[in-house]
Amino acid sequence: MKNSIVSLLILLVVSSCSSDDVESYDISTFYFTTESRILLTTENEYTYANIEYGENLVFKYEFIKADDPNIQDDEYSERLIFEIDPSLDNFTYNAEDITNAKAYFNQYCFCADTQSIPIVSGTINGTKLGLNDWLVSIDVSFELNGELQSRSINKVFSNRALFRQSY
Repeated sequence: MKNSIVSLLILLVVSSCSSDDVESYDISTFYFTTESRILLTTENEYTYANIEYGENLVFKYEFIKADDPNIQDDEYSERLIFEIDPSLDNFTYNAEDITNAKAYFNQYCFCADTQSIPIVSGTINGTKLGLNDWLVSIDVSFELNGELQSRSINKVFSNRALFRQSY
């Protein structure tokens, strides 16, 4: 009798688990690309910043929110990009010269369409740690859909070529 009750309890526990209980995680990436540049294009009155072949280093932070399978159209991601001269070993862009970094923020979601938002307020600085790594601090603010937003990041950005090989 005891074995039947224990077996029944185990069966109930196992059957109550579902494949929807799989954990999902947000993903943040931090890397830079060599021989790149940021180029603006205009489409339907919106301006978009694109990373293309060029002579600079382009840094990219990207955040991808974990998808909830129970919520339709909840996908969300964002990116922040900027460029520097490849001959630098360290840099600082602040309120007076942050536009020289060609820094832009984008959000991607099922929401109001936004173009690439130029970063015109804050500080971005970095120090080269080696051939393939930079320690970068970003503390910027910008307006998104009428609301003031900010992002603060202090991370090591790695060369994309090496970053891709790690997967």
